[in-house]
Amino acid sequence: MIIENYSVMAEEVVQQPKKKKSKVGKFFLTLFILFLIFIVGPIALFYGFFFDPMTKKVNVEEDATVLSIGNRLIVDSLDYAPTEQQIAIKVSENDIDNLLHIGMKTVTEKVKYLKKAYMKKKGSTYKFYLDIDGVIIKTRLIVTTELKISEDKENFVFRVKDVALGRLGGILTPAKFFANKFITDEKIDQFIAGTGLDITFKREDYSISYPKTSILKDLSKLANVQDLGLYFDVMQTMLTDNLLDFKFDTESAIEGIIDLTKLQTNELVTDDEQHIKVQSEDVQELRDKLAILIEHGDINPDEKLQPFYAFEYLFSGWEQLSDEGKASLASVNFSYVDIDDKEAYKGFDLAHQEAKLFERMKDTVNAHDLIDKDLNPRYTELCSISEQDINDFIAGRNVVGHSSLLHRNSPEGYKVNYITVENFYMNIYKNSLNKNIAEMVCKIDVNGYLTSLTFETEMPDGGFSDNKLTFAIKDIRFGQTDADNLKEQFFNIIADALNNSGDESLIADAENYTISVDFSDIMEYARAQIEEMIEQRTGTHYDLESYFTMSNMTFEITGSSREDNGTMKLSLIEPIDY
Repeated sequence: MIIENYSVMAEEVVQQPKKKKSKVGKFFLTLFILFLIFIVGPIALFYGFFFDPMTKKVNVEEDATVLSIGNRLIVDSLDYAPTEQQIAIKVSENDIDNLLHIGMKTVTEKVKYLKKAYMKKKGSTYKFYLDIDGVIIKTRLIVTTELKISEDKENFVFRVKDVALGRLGGILTPAKFFANKFITDEKIDQFIAGTGLDITFKREDYSISYPKTSILKDLSKLANVQDLGLYFDVMQTMLTDNLLDFKFDTESAIEGIIDLTKLQTNELVTDDEQHIKVQSEDVQELRDKLAILIEHGDINPDEKLQPFYAFEYLFSGWEQLSDEGKASLASVNFSYVDIDDKEAYKGFDLAHQEAKLFERMKDTVNAHDLIDKDLNPRYTELCSISEQDINDFIAGRNVVGHSSLLHRNSPEGYKVNYITVENFYMNIYKNSLNKNIAEMVCKIDVNGYLTSLTFETEMPDGGFSDNKLTFAIKDIRFGQTDADNLKEQFFNIIADALNNSGDESLIADAENYTISVDFSDIMEYARAQIEEMIEQRTGTHYDLESYFTMSNMTFEITGSSREDNGTMKLSLIEPIDY
């Protein structure tokens, strides 16, 4: 019995520690599971959702600037003109990445955990990425947007479709909280200022708006080019007339395309031999010579206006340069493009006939016939001036050769593109409604593509005022489209050229868009000549002032079509009697 009792007791002693060990194991197992659920699990989930070390390999140019990017976009926009018959501003993903990189520089200097911004595009969907490298995690803030045109058609709008942090998408609301907490308005303003673009960010709906009209303004700020007046005049017209189409479903991030076939030369243009010619291939040859001079180091592209003056010189010769132009080119050696005597070079010799209009009209005054009483009917034509006279006069003005010069360095060599006025002339004729018409035609060469800008004028009824015959601008056409918004820019070019010609008989009024021929000097000249001739013939002085007033004048245009060499004739209504 004793032995059996000890045996039972021994068994109980042995079994009791086993029970205690099982409880401890369950405790640690439970603790481990709770640790996984409440500590390791959340951390793993956090890293699983938010940890995102992926990034895009961005080929940014560390030395790129907003100016260099904008300059390249502008210069290259004319590459397609002669071949694809379009002006194309093609902004690539890499261009956007470079602009974002430039903008980020101003932010990352102060916010170290913001590392890089870039973009990926698919169709009209644009994803903007912001790489974040915190103390314990790497992730990305991803804003998925869709590019649309605003309801008023005035703005491009990037609408936020989704926001993701790392791999966790659909978190627009918490992402806004995150962004509002860590990305202040000041940082956003710094970033936008760094890009140099006229974009607006609205925090309430996280949209980015960009005005269509800011494209040219921003390109102007972005371009490292001295003279872009004609380029922007043309581009602004395309934008205003909705000829600048934007495409978002291309390989480029954004494409702005002008279909130049919509600017085919209109029916108002004539190309007969009487008009001065500057061939497009000749202008392209000058363009290539300028590129050679820059490449060779004779022309400094960074010196203010020197490339522009050099192109003007190659076009029109030394004598047509302004004093500023001559000073800028004084030390330039042009022998590398076969010009050995710089001052003797005449370019296209546009100023080969410098006679003033007044001098031309003087030559047509026939005083003898005006007082010859044997003429039947009595001769009344006072003077005349032909279309060819006018075109010879305006040929030497600086309208022809007026250019926008676009240039940049490229891996293939120095590139020069241009828009220039290669011809300027006038057609005068009487139309089928018996209206006196004068049309001013600017032939425009867009890097090898030819179009035209035409001012159609009509002489108002009554015609004469203060001894002037005035033609008012009635219509303006750019190719086959209306281009009223180009009126001011181009008319100022024409007015400046005519009003600085040294001949006050042809006057352009830029404020009222009129061209006037002033007959005051020719009327006074003719009266003096005839009074002297009558006095020699009769021995008596006759005052003919009453004959040389506008009430006794009539005006006529001869020529029934644009192809005719029309003539303006000024005649007396009542013949001279003495």
